[in-house]
Formats: sequence, structure tokens, C-alpha cells
Amino acid sequence: MPEHQQKNLAVYMLCVLLAALTVFQIYVSENSTTQQIQDRNFVEENSEQIKDVGQYKVTGGPTDSKVQCFEEMEILNDRLSLLEQLNFDKLGPTDYAARIFGGEVVSVVPTSRHRGSLLSRVRTAFSSMYDNYYQMQCIIQDCGTCFALEGSSGSIVIKLVKSVVLNAITIEHIPKSALPVKTDVYSALKEFSVWVRTLPFPSATNPLNDH
Repeated sequence: MPEHQQKNLAVYMLCVLLAALTVFQIYVSENSTTQQIQDRNFVEENSEQIKDVGQYKVTGGPTDSKVQCFEEMEILNDRLSLLEQLNFDKLGPTDYAARIFGGEVVSVVPTSRHRGSLLSRVRTAFSSMYDNYYQMQCIIQDCGTCFALEGSSGSIVIKLVKSVVLNAITIEHIPKSALPVKTDVYSALKEFSVWVRTLPFPSATNPLNDH
């Protein structure tokens, strides 16, 4: 091979190597840039996730849910306690004198200072009429539906739906703090006694106890 052809071949090979090296550098540079972009995006995504987690912990994380649930449980317990105070018989032992269990107020006889007056006699004459009968039934309904007795004492006859064995007697009365602000008249039961009449022997009336 002539000497000038050998020189041309060497120059040609050198150009091919330079071109290959340039292409390789471009390929490496592009891959490096792509990897850097991917790494940068990954870091940014992780940063956003960390920020979201931080905001979730501050504003609405599991801890806040537990606190809210605990507060709701406290409110529920307070409501149950209030129900137990006002209407214990609905959550406790059966109240056989209650209206919903068949109890019935037969009569209410007040002892009034005006017992001998004409007005008192008229009231007594109409005491067993329809309207007054249903007004009396509030005595054995929910606490707060009161029936006012005229005078300082009186007697109430309650009929049970069936014969029962008594093991407890409760008297409910609405607290004064629960009354409307403008209510001026307020009185609570101080002393009471319970008498029992067993059917079919109406003449056998026995005292249980005085309180």
C-alpha cells in the first residue's frame, strides 16, 4: 500500500474514533441529564409528600380524630347522665306505675285552704270529668310534666296494670334550675307515705312506709 493511502487511512480511522467518542459523550450527557431530572423530580415529590404529611398531622391527622371521638364520647356520657337524672326509669328497673307500662292515675284529692268554699266544691264536682282525667295522667309521665296540687297536701291514687312485688319506690321532681326563668311558683315534695290496696280485696289497705 502506498504511503499516502496509509496516511489517508490513518486520518479516516482517527475521524471515526473522534466521531464515536463525540456520540458517546453526547449519549452519556443526555442520560446524565435525564437521570438528574428524574432525581430532582423524585426529591420534589418526596418533599411534597413530607409537607402533606406534616400538614395532615397538624390539621387533621389520626390524633385529632381520636381527640374528636373522645370529646363526642364525653358529650354522649353527659347526655346519658342527664337522662338518668330526669328519667331514670327508662334506663333502670321497670316502673310499673308509669303510664307507658299501663299505670293509671285514678284520682287526685288536694287539701286546700279553700276546701269549704263554693269554688272548691264546684272543682271537686267536676274533678272526674274527661279533661281533668287526662291532665292527671302527667303525674306518671316524663319528669317535667307536672301536675299542680292546690294546698299544702293531698292524696293520689295510682292503679297498676297488674300485681307486682315492690322492691323500690322513686319520686321524680324537676330541678328548679330547669324551670323557665319567669316561673315564680316552685315547690317540691317533702314528705310522703305509700299505701297499698290489693285487688280483689279493696278493703285491705296497708301502709308500706313513710318518707
